[in-house]
Amino acid sequence: MKLCLACFKECEDNLQSCPHCGYGSDSFARMPSALPIGTILQGRYMTGKAEMNKNGIVYAAFDNQTKKAINLIEYYPEDNVSGRRGNALIYIDAQAAEKALSKLENKKKNKGFAVNNTFYTFSDYNTAEKSARAKANRIFRNIAYISSFICLLLSAVYLLKYFVLDNNSYQKNALAMQSMLNGEVTTVVGIDPLEEIRKQYPGVDFPEGMNPSFAELYSQNNELAGQVTIDGLYSEDIPFDFAVMQTDNNDKYLTVDVFGENNKYGQPYFDYRNSLKTLDRNTIIHGHNMRYDDNVFGGLEQYKDPETFKEHPIIKMKTLYGDYTFKIYAVIVVNGNTEQDNGKRFYYNFAKATDVEFAKYLEELDKRKLYSTGVDITKYDKIITLSTCCYDFEDARLAVIGRLVREGEDLTVDTSLVTVNPSPKYPQAYYDEREISNPYKNDEHLFMVP
Repeated sequence: MKLCLACFKECEDNLQSCPHCGYGSDSFARMPSALPIGTILQGRYMTGKAEMNKNGIVYAAFDNQTKKAINLIEYYPEDNVSGRRGNALIYIDAQAAEKALSKLENKKKNKGFAVNNTFYTFSDYNTAEKSARAKANRIFRNIAYISSFICLLLSAVYLLKYFVLDNNSYQKNALAMQSMLNGEVTTVVGIDPLEEIRKQYPGVDFPEGMNPSFAELYSQNNELAGQVTIDGLYSEDIPFDFAVMQTDNNDKYLTVDVFGENNKYGQPYFDYRNSLKTLDRNTIIHGHNMRYDDNVFGGLEQYKDPETFKEHPIIKMKTLYGDYTFKIYAVIVVNGNTEQDNGKRFYYNFAKATDVEFAKYLEELDKRKLYSTGVDITKYDKIITLSTCCYDFEDARLAVIGRLVREGEDLTVDTSLVTVNPSPKYPQAYYDEREISNPYKNDEHLFMVP
């Protein structure tokens, strides 16, 4: 190994040019105002590659006495120096020379030596490189700080949108939706109100037999399929009164509202399997319930308390073709996937079932309901299921189930008949969350398939 005469770093003996600084190759450029490479100062210090900084010229140098590489800084007031005579500095004029020599007198008190009409001091080798690395590190830190600030700003904007703007947009649209749903419909004896409506909206294809009260909202979105209402119940500050959509899947209205705008609250919707001209055994309406607020179907969680049922025992539902009333029969908490209940899932959100299958469903439902409402039900009845998320455990579901009022039946509900179920049947995840034993772990699930 040999030392490079320009930067005094080790390199292979057989190399003609230094791999560190390029000395010996055509690409190596010597600083014109610097001392020639190999200059010996004080009979001891050999100068090498140089660069200019605010302190003067910094040389990579070699101390022949200590056999160590050092940095040698030459005082070089660039604005006052006209050049060199030999190795000595030549100043522009006498005043500049006097000023420089005055500084030299002061610098002689410090570590270093005066020669060549200037002064030299020392620093650890690679101080310049360390300074460059420190500068690079500062730049990197500044970039990191700026990036962090931008990320923080973007996060704040996202959180503002997610928790404030989306909520405001949802509530504004929900109130507008309710105003359209519940507007007055003027009728004239002997005139089909739908014909009059078609004249108001000539570009809209209203289906025959449609409830005319839906016309205004239907004209904006022809996937409007009905309305669900629970009088007196609120989700956040919004009355529980929603337009209900239906399309060919159960995904679209998870993130789209009745006006077609993207929104994390989506819009309640009928299960795509349900027929609305003639009700199925079970009409299912899905709606969101966020962990951090009670918008949309969040108000349904209040039904875990039987007192809420006593105050609001009726669900009203309209479709495009009919008006229906349901008495709430049961409130249950179930799992969304089989992993949460020992490989089983209570299939509460079926659309069709035979009388025999429905009887099994009712038997299983009675094990799971949080309380008995006093409302009776038979295997021949039809039901409504309002389905939403809840947070009793991860991926839990809450269902409020109502029984269709029979023809000629009184609409009143005797809420004095309410009795709390002392041990409702929950999924295994419910018991795991609370670290308690599951008394139904080996119980047969009576209704598991659609």
